[in-house]
Amino acid sequence: YLADTEPGRLLEVGCGDGCRLLRLRKHGWLVEGQDVDPHARAHALAASGITVHGGQLEALHLPEGRYDAIVMNHVIEHAADPLGLLQECRRLLAPGGQLVAVTPNSPSFGHRLFRAHWVHLDPPRHLYLFSVRNLPTLARNAGFVRIETRASAAAAAFVGAASWDIWRCGRHNVNRSPPGATRIIGFVFQIAASLAIRIWRMSGEEVVLRAWK
Repeated sequence: YLADTEPGRLLEVGCGDGCRLLRLRKHGWLVEGQDVDPHARAHALAASGITVHGGQLEALHLPEGRYDAIVMNHVIEHAADPLGLLQECRRLLAPGGQLVAVTPNSPSFGHRLFRAHWVHLDPPRHLYLFSVRNLPTLARNAGFVRIETRASAAAAAFVGAASWDIWRCGRHNVNRSPPGATRIIGFVFQIAASLAIRIWRMSGEEVVLRAWK
């Protein structure tokens, strides 16, 4: 989502093990990370030597206007105050800087198909769910002036396999490799979701938000 953006200084909120930061650094970005999990921070530091800030973003008091881009992948749905999180991201961005946020899409094809077994409901870890329609409103309320959103079917295979696991046995174990049948379900669902989004553009499993300061 940053392919059309000139590389500069970038912060990833919720950077986990740092693998995405490594890829972004290869594309010319000067990268930093943030994560609340000390084990994730330690792994990211050990793997890359990249600066990773520990703790809640709003409590770090990082310098205003420091970053040309901020990215977060499946983070905002975990935030107790998503509006406050976006406001802090805007404060940290330089004028013209860009926020990219990816999060589950509540009116997705998978949610309609699997209903209560849809993996992205994920209680109690997911506190909020968003859509192509309401996420732009949140970004606008946070003060962003230019906003683009779209649905994506990119992660549909995981959603199909995991949701089918939950429907079949009541849970999805993310730490094991899925058996053959689950892989097939994921593959079939990826095809179905990719076709569905051609007919109904809001049906993707993820919402992608791009917002500029």
